[in-house]
Amino acid sequence: MRSERRVIQQAFRFELDPNLEQRVLLAKSVGASRYVYNWGLAESKHVYELTGKRPRLGDLKAQLVALKQSEAPWLYEVSAHIGQSALKDLNVAFERFFKSVKRDGPKAGYPRFKRKGERDSARLYEVTLEERHLRMPNIGRVRLKETCRERGFDGRVLSATISRRADRWFVSLCVEREREIPAPKPVMRPSDVVGVDLGLANAAVIHDGVETRVVEPQRALRKNLVKLRRLDRQIGRRERGSRNREKAKLRRARLYFRISCRRQEILHQLSSSLARTKSVIVLEDLHVRGMQRNKHLALSISDASMGELRRQLTYKSEWYGSTLVTADRFFPSSKLCSGCGVLKDTFSLSERSSIVTHEASRWTGTRTPRSISAGSRSVDYRWIAGK
Repeated sequence: MRSERRVIQQAFRFELDPNLEQRVLLAKSVGASRYVYNWGLAESKHVYELTGKRPRLGDLKAQLVALKQSEAPWLYEVSAHIGQSALKDLNVAFERFFKSVKRDGPKAGYPRFKRKGERDSARLYEVTLEERHLRMPNIGRVRLKETCRERGFDGRVLSATISRRADRWFVSLCVEREREIPAPKPVMRPSDVVGVDLGLANAAVIHDGVETRVVEPQRALRKNLVKLRRLDRQIGRRERGSRNREKAKLRRARLYFRISCRRQEILHQLSSSLARTKSVIVLEDLHVRGMQRNKHLALSISDASMGELRRQLTYKSEWYGSTLVTADRFFPSSKLCSGCGVLKDTFSLSERSSIVTHEASRWTGTRTPRSISAGSRSVDYRWIAGK
């Protein structure tokens, strides 16, 4: 099987272990990024109201220099790249919004002001990575909780994005590296093709034409709802602005972080297992955002993270040489017999529940000539089934 080496951009995420002085500098960095972003958004809205045009990115950068000299000299305490990056992010947010208005891109809302403590982050350049330390401008040499050798790090660092979550500091390194991209793995036997049906009663039902594997749902969020509600009540009883209220909010943030880590661990294990062992992976194109409009199922659907699993399979399938096929959202897989191809007109909920463990077999065993999309090309169901 042939393969090619390709230069790609990949992210490596490390947890930082800063001392007290470095924590203060990191907090100043994310605070400066938030301040410049909000200032740029307010200035853009003000200029648009006066002239009917949004200021260009170059104009905002020039005004930022004047702002440092007059009103915000404390911005000199952090790296100059932080303010420039914040304005670039604001410009990208505006461009994404206007493309959405013209329907030239995905749906995006109007840029909003950032709040303190919510997704605090800042982007830095000219950083130096060592085996166990990261040297950042105006912050210094910060220790990492993992070594580069343990993470299998390789490549050239382009930028570093520091972020804070649950009072823990992380850095995401954008790395340019050369990676071996294998050619698409051939289908040698029917079990090389797998259909994955995502749901709520079962996190995933995986069928490869030979056996059916059921992945039990973890329900990481639902299992901790009692603790979360208790922490919410504790926050409500604390006085606003008090230290006890901040401590209670930190306890809740730490619990949310543990829930997120548990969910990500399960999803990465499942997606890596499929991408490494299977040649063709068939997923249904689910409208997750639309499904979340059901108020009775919104929490369970969010807890299942169906969209995140598809996102991971998208890049891992390219890394390991498998082919990810996205089935048509409106293809009647449940109503279609995988053996004879007969399409059932009506389908009650009781019938749907009775065959939930066999739903994934529809993707690997159907005889219909209808095609589904796989990236930029079209794949026929009969080819997938090996017929």
